[in-house]
Amino acid sequence: MNRWLPYAGRKVLVTGATGFVGACLTRRLVEHSADVHILTRPSSNRWRIRDLMSNLYVYEVDLRDAGPLKAILTRIRPEVTFHCATYGGLPVQQDATQIMETNVFGTWNLLAGLASVGCGCLIQMGSSSEYGLKSHPMREDDSLEPVSVYGASKAATSLLCQAIAHQGNFPAVTLRLFSPFGYYEEPTRLVPYVIDRCLRGLEPALTDGTAVRDFTFVEDVIDACLLVGSRNPICSGVFNVATGMQHSVRDIVDKIVVLSGARVTPKWGVLPPRPLEPTTWVADISKVKQVFGWFPKYTVDEGLHLTIEWHRRRLALNS
Repeated sequence: MNRWLPYAGRKVLVTGATGFVGACLTRRLVEHSADVHILTRPSSNRWRIRDLMSNLYVYEVDLRDAGPLKAILTRIRPEVTFHCATYGGLPVQQDATQIMETNVFGTWNLLAGLASVGCGCLIQMGSSSEYGLKSHPMREDDSLEPVSVYGASKAATSLLCQAIAHQGNFPAVTLRLFSPFGYYEEPTRLVPYVIDRCLRGLEPALTDGTAVRDFTFVEDVIDACLLVGSRNPICSGVFNVATGMQHSVRDIVDKIVVLSGARVTPKWGVLPPRPLEPTTWVADISKVKQVFGWFPKYTVDEGLHLTIEWHRRRLALNS
């Protein structure tokens, strides 16, 4: 039996559908015959979902424009909303005002609009950056001590979503994602950058490789989204989505070199480290296992292998 049968014919709204996680989620929803509606800014690059456009209802709107957004939400009246839109997660996205306007005010406009027109449930993509620096596996009941404007903005959106849920407007779940990687990831990010260099026989330029993260394959992330959204009734709350295992950048790069069969030597230490790099960055995932029965199916090695083969096919098509 199709595990995601509950999505067939359901009216689902996805914000941020042109981004990495949003695009992967949108593709899976289309595969499972959902009635998929997406919100996108007119300036958004749609390369990740260009082949899906005939299967989608597309609405051009900026979440910061409350009036037009509410009009569109009134027209859609979604049963399930996946809020993937965000700004500030990439190193080049440093405009603090835009981070706050997009993540905080944009999310508020979405929540207010959904509350006024009705919504079955909301699943928001949160970030491990909300926690800040911890010396232990991060738990959902840890204090939020973000060390960046982006982390602070994501913490604010999580709190807004839970406030709306507590007021009884509709159930809202925040999934705090830990370092997703996989198909359609932004090419400048670590995993796609190193894979591309390896497949082209070029040496990747890197930091010293000591930074650590809980790297999570995107297929596991999408499984978590679909599982949570398929529950009826859905419980509100915050849940970590991760592997519960920590890997250093050096470890990930070494795995990519071996799995790709590349004969390259990474250039370690030629790039400066990011500020405030933690020595511990890993999730406690016991809560999501207990409440939803979700657990990661893919090891990091399996996810990297599938991602490398995906890049290899794309490189062959474009050569």
